[in-house]
Amino acid sequence: MLETRPESPAIELDFELQREDIERGLAALPRARAARAVSIAAMLAVIGLVAYRWQEGRDRQALLVVGVVLLGLIFLGRDPSKRVARRVHESLAPEARKLHMKIDAAGLSAGTGDGVSELPWSDVQRVIETPHTVLVFATASDAQILPKRAMNGEQLALLRALVASNVTPKRAPIFTRQVVRRLVLWLLMLVGLGLALKSLR
Repeated sequence: MLETRPESPAIELDFELQREDIERGLAALPRARAARAVSIAAMLAVIGLVAYRWQEGRDRQALLVVGVVLLGLIFLGRDPSKRVARRVHESLAPEARKLHMKIDAAGLSAGTGDGVSELPWSDVQRVIETPHTVLVFATASDAQILPKRAMNGEQLALLRALVASNVTPKRAPIFTRQVVRRLVLWLLMLVGLGLALKSLR
């Protein structure tokens, strides 16, 4: 159990976790930002190849191949946050979406229909604040999502003060296994596209 000093200030929140909260939390992860950057770079590279071939006056068959590949890249490069958030939200029982959160000098205590989970500040890996959420990471990939809509200005200021005095951020690797896998996939597709265009000269 977390031990709380009687004189320590505390934040108490009651809210229902919505799909948008999960989606915004996932989109804020460093690996999600890295994946989006890789996708944009790959798309720009493909558009550059298309423009180059167009100026060379190549045949329409080559451009058709490029167009098909472009559609494939757009499909694969979609932001998965919405899809994953929907799956996570639907997997939660209605009572598990309703949380009572207490945050004080000892850490975080989250009560749901399934019970109470406690996270001392010493176990917090890092905290990420976005315009809509605050993510408190217990591990590199497991975070407690705190929607800002559930907090007033005074509570948010107190939360920031508690984080500043209790959390020493641990850097998370941006190029995780998922990001590297996506980067390799993009490179393979670009190489395949280049070979296809070369064979259609």
